[in-house]
Amino acid sequence: MEGRVDRSRIALLALVVGTLCLGLVSCGGKDTISGATVWEAPEEAKKLAVEAVRVVKGTPLSFVTGAGVVEGIREAWTVSETEGIIKDIRFQIGQWVDKGQVLLQVDDTLKRLEMERAKVQLESAQIELEGTERLFQQGGASASAVARLRGAASSAKAQYELAKKAYEDCTVRAPISGVVAVQDPSVTVGSFISRGTRILRIVDTSSFRLELSVGEREVGELQVGSRAFVQVPAACGERKIRAEVTAIGGGSDPRTGAYTVVLSWKDSCNGRLRSGMSALVEIERPRRAPVLLIPTASLVRRGEKPAVFVAREGKVEVRYPVLGPRQGTKVEAIQGISEGDLVLVSGMSKLKNGSPVTPREVGDSLKWE
Repeated sequence: MEGRVDRSRIALLALVVGTLCLGLVSCGGKDTISGATVWEAPEEAKKLAVEAVRVVKGTPLSFVTGAGVVEGIREAWTVSETEGIIKDIRFQIGQWVDKGQVLLQVDDTLKRLEMERAKVQLESAQIELEGTERLFQQGGASASAVARLRGAASSAKAQYELAKKAYEDCTVRAPISGVVAVQDPSVTVGSFISRGTRILRIVDTSSFRLELSVGEREVGELQVGSRAFVQVPAACGERKIRAEVTAIGGGSDPRTGAYTVVLSWKDSCNGRLRSGMSALVEIERPRRAPVLLIPTASLVRRGEKPAVFVAREGKVEVRYPVLGPRQGTKVEAIQGISEGDLVLVSGMSKLKNGSPVTPREVGDSLKWE
């Protein structure tokens, strides 16, 4: 009996020991579902696969580009300096008018009478002054009397000049030569016009101008006389018109930080060009040596500064380059990037300084798009 009990105890003990050994073996073996182990993965498995481009030099753009709105070389609103009933209108939209040409006539009846009365008073004051001056030379009039009459004559002359101007203001003339571009719809024969009313806008289309805003890096490369090309699709299609820089702003706009550059050119679109049309502009830059160019897609924002991720010895370095002008999908890197650097162009949202990466080179910084 005791022999059978001993054998049962030994069998039970063997079963327990076997179960424990199986558990220990399974802790170090493969997972039957994933095949992975619970041991820590090797360092290579933690690296993020990213795409990178090799930084190379390229020829900088030979143009400063931009857009603007075409204006006449001179433009002027004609404004009424009198008030009254409009008697005659001698212009129409689209008509060419010459400087000094009569455009509009306001009723001048009262203004003419006031001018004639002021003229009579002036002549009377001058006659009295001349007579008193003769008497003064003969000792028959005092110096104070002469001085008083001189003052009266001077005042009468001023009154006459004012009355004369008020009369002449009833005839509205063109301040510049050009084409009538806009007419105020309230300006019609028989209507009352007030002082300060805008009557029409005249545009001198013998030449044109355009104002362009450029950045501080571009403005330093331009000068008065620089050659430019203007493209106005609505008037001239794809043809580029030769222009030149005629003025450069001495300071930046405090709101935008941009500098104003003015272009001008002669009309060469057979009269189809109009003030207010949109235009594309190219201004020639001086030729420069090749520069480092990186894709704009490689830029990320870190705080207030643009940054790029550079792959170096399997890890990420965050660089804060000094950037120059953009050239389409590329931007000039002035400082902070070296030729031959591997700049990342994918996966940047998951990275930080020192992150391990496995970069795959997908081209150079010029050819990659």
